[in-house]
Amino acid sequence: MKPSQHQGGVYQCPFKIDGENAIHYEIVRDFMMGKYNTTFVDRSSAEEYLKATSGADDNTAVITDDMVNDDGKVLVQVQQSTAMYEGIRSAITHMYTLCRVPMPEEMKKDLSTLVAGFERSGASETQALGMQISKGKKPISLEAYELLTKRLFQSGKKEDVFVHLFLVLDWCLMKRAENCVHAQIEHIYFLHDSLVFEFAKGKNFQKGEKGREPWHVYANPFKPWLCPVLALARYLLCYPDVLQGGVPLFEGANQYRRYNTRFLNLLNDCKDELKILGFEKDDLGSHSCRKGVATMIAAGCTVSPPIVALCIRAGWALGGVKDKYLFRENAGDQYVGRCASCLYQLTKEFSVSPPYFDFKVMETVDGHGNATQVPLEHSDGIKRKNELQMLLKDRLPNYDKISAKTFHVLEMCFASICFHHKYLMEKMHMRCPLRSAILFRDIPKSIIEVARIAYPWNKSEDTPQLSGVPPHVLALAEMEGLKQEIARLHNNLMTDFKIELDSRGFASTEYNHQNLLSALSTQTDAIVSKLIEKTNLTEKTIADSRRERNDMLQSGFVMMEEDDDDGSFFVPEEPNEVATLRHEEQMKSSQKKVQERIFKVGFHHGKLNPLPPTYQFPNMTRQQLVTNWLLGDKEMNVPPLWSLNATLVGHVGTYSKRDPNKKLKRPSGPSDWQCMQAVMSVIERYGREHGCWQASHKDWNYKNVNDLWVKMEPILEAKFGGQSSSKLEGNKKASKRKRETSWKTLYNYMSDANEFGNSRNKQQKTK
Repeated sequence: MKPSQHQGGVYQCPFKIDGENAIHYEIVRDFMMGKYNTTFVDRSSAEEYLKATSGADDNTAVITDDMVNDDGKVLVQVQQSTAMYEGIRSAITHMYTLCRVPMPEEMKKDLSTLVAGFERSGASETQALGMQISKGKKPISLEAYELLTKRLFQSGKKEDVFVHLFLVLDWCLMKRAENCVHAQIEHIYFLHDSLVFEFAKGKNFQKGEKGREPWHVYANPFKPWLCPVLALARYLLCYPDVLQGGVPLFEGANQYRRYNTRFLNLLNDCKDELKILGFEKDDLGSHSCRKGVATMIAAGCTVSPPIVALCIRAGWALGGVKDKYLFRENAGDQYVGRCASCLYQLTKEFSVSPPYFDFKVMETVDGHGNATQVPLEHSDGIKRKNELQMLLKDRLPNYDKISAKTFHVLEMCFASICFHHKYLMEKMHMRCPLRSAILFRDIPKSIIEVARIAYPWNKSEDTPQLSGVPPHVLALAEMEGLKQEIARLHNNLMTDFKIELDSRGFASTEYNHQNLLSALSTQTDAIVSKLIEKTNLTEKTIADSRRERNDMLQSGFVMMEEDDDDGSFFVPEEPNEVATLRHEEQMKSSQKKVQERIFKVGFHHGKLNPLPPTYQFPNMTRQQLVTNWLLGDKEMNVPPLWSLNATLVGHVGTYSKRDPNKKLKRPSGPSDWQCMQAVMSVIERYGREHGCWQASHKDWNYKNVNDLWVKMEPILEAKFGGQSSSKLEGNKKASKRKRETSWKTLYNYMSDANEFGNSRNKQQKTK
């Protein structure tokens, strides 16, 4: 079929659908019957099939050498899938519709009969040749979905922060990928306990009449790698400029192609693990998520949401009169949203809230893992709340340009970061860009402590209103509340009995319980006093000794011998299961070594070094480089990068990033640090010219660094926003994903602009 041609301002269609020589059924039939597919099958099955379909009188099967592959299987021609023939029929019907000419009834019936015949003969071929029954991509199972999301979550590649969020939203929203691609930050908000998405347009609502309805997405605090709120939080913290609005959530052209390419590569990387779960890498595609989540919600549990709510959320027509009388309601979509977040419907934990900041109560966990709620004093709660607001205000670029609705989304996302902070520090790859995010670094303990989750039985005044909880889960929640009340009653009763018996001196002739303790304490104090007196350890001597020790510590370093761990710590940016486990063990070992240091300085690789032995430069954007260069990372024991030198980073980047088994002749750390120094020297020069550079290094804080970046970003964008080394001087191209631009890209642009006085660039420009 040839495309339409434009001649003299009038579109000329190569088909005639009416009158003499018009297209008719026989033409369409011959076209359909000329479409075949090829596949390799077992030789015996191929012989039987060829005998039956050859049409020869002797029913012989001719198999030539070029039809046989290395495995001995034979190449045969088979029909296309039924969907392909349905597509051809739909295209013909659509052509008649566009021309406003009714399709002949006889032709319509003949095409229906033909497609039905293809469907029957296709089923016979599948049975005879032993081919795969299902056509197209398979629905992905929950286990396979968890495998892929966890691999992306623990990856060190900066693009995987985007891919992980895209994959999780594709699953939880149950929408077509185009909806995720065109999502806008202005169309996302938090309502009570759910993250709400709205879409202005979609394939099945071209006029936007249905897309504006809120689609609810819920957090999964039990499995961080599946949690859509945490996935969004990681993305927003890595690229906070998106919070200002006016840009898509995923900036740049061809974002679906970018996601799909990485997704297919991920399937290839995980092919061994997927095979254990029953999937070949070619069985799955980007559309498998939509099939998988719908199957899981509809048939994965005996207490599933209404099918009407499921179909409406997925954008599927109910058919006939049902589309006119059955409509969307929040309760049904909220139940579907909770199920899509992989919360299990048959447990009381299905009613969990998202992580949030609670300034009324604080949970403490004892050594046995039992959580106890401790009320916060009113003044303490207000103090922590103000501390949170000041932290966000000081660290967010262009804070005043962020709308209240978007700021609320950020606050809930930040609560998820604080709630999972310990897990993130242990499990995240060393090169994950989140480690360099200005909001992730040095979070005060007082803020982390008030991030919690709640249930119907232990909620407080600050707990968001819980929604989407079915009646049977509410009954389980009430039973849990009753169970805890009985346990508290039992503990209180035993305590009251003990107090009453002690007050009456029950079963004691001279001393009761408290008197015994008092007597023992008095005798112990007397013995200790005599020992101190005999050994001449008076209070003055102890104070003098403590003062001498402090003076010694302040005058120098206490060196601790640490293993070099040279080269054995490298973990690829796309780790497999074994490498991930190894990475977790090394992260714990590194953190343990840092905690054992007194002045956060250890002795490894033959020198005193503040950096951990396993340290790697994370993937950093331009803003993250400025923050790390001027402030460092106290929690990771990384001083401001300006205070380091090429010697101290000599152990960084020992192995190739592309090939973990290839040891580099020279570590990349020193050269990377020198490139960072060059970039920051240019930023410092422009900062001093515009009066936003601090006179002393000790004057830098998060607010000053944030103010510096707000002023420097438009300057850097104007001078180095898209200059390409492959183009002549002055010819610039706009960066498609400006907020994701890495510091190395900025270095290349500066080098092309001869900001570093590079003699090679001068020669090129002279030419």
